[in-house]
Amino acid sequence: MSPASVLIVGASRGLGRALAEHYVSLQSRVFATVRSPLKPDQQFKGRIQVIEGIDCSQSDVGKRIVDGLKGETVEIVVIVAGLLKPEEFGKSSFEDEVSMYKICAIAPVLIVEDLATSSSLSPNAKILLLTSEAGSVTLRTQGEGGGMYGHHGSKAAGNMVGKLLSLDLKDRGVPVAMIHVRLLRLFVYRTRRESLSLVTLTEEFM
Repeated sequence: MSPASVLIVGASRGLGRALAEHYVSLQSRVFATVRSPLKPDQQFKGRIQVIEGIDCSQSDVGKRIVDGLKGETVEIVVIVAGLLKPEEFGKSSFEDEVSMYKICAIAPVLIVEDLATSSSLSPNAKILLLTSEAGSVTLRTQGEGGGMYGHHGSKAAGNMVGKLLSLDLKDRGVPVAMIHVRLLRLFVYRTRRESLSLVTLTEEFM
């Protein structure tokens, strides 16, 4: 059965956009957050309620989303928003690292807290966090090498956040799932030789 309502955080492109259009095709009521107004050629397919001005690097991200819902409740919450800034040893950027931690590890806490405490989650709500095995300490090997500190560190922190949120929401009956969907071409690994392609994994994600 299709969910009655879905909130996609980070839906302007890529997987977030694909999920928003997938759910609306199932007749779900879809709320999709974007940072900036969409241009005419960027409009969604289907009747999707767009919440503009949502920046996951800002402290009021959760409140803005709640305000954008205008009293509606959501059954499925999918937080897709992420940030990847390539780094090499000796060339790290404080600003880039802070931005990655804000978006990947801090924003999910603020968003889920505000949704839960404002009664914006339906009684049978479920929360899905787009995370990554990049946050695994065990999978980092000498062969793979170092670098990418903010990327791997923020993903590790994001994985911990997901676990802790699942504990805090257990008594409310709200499950939290962390899903790794392989590598998305949201940003190019300019320091790697691999040729990356965007993978749209809507069905696999479901």
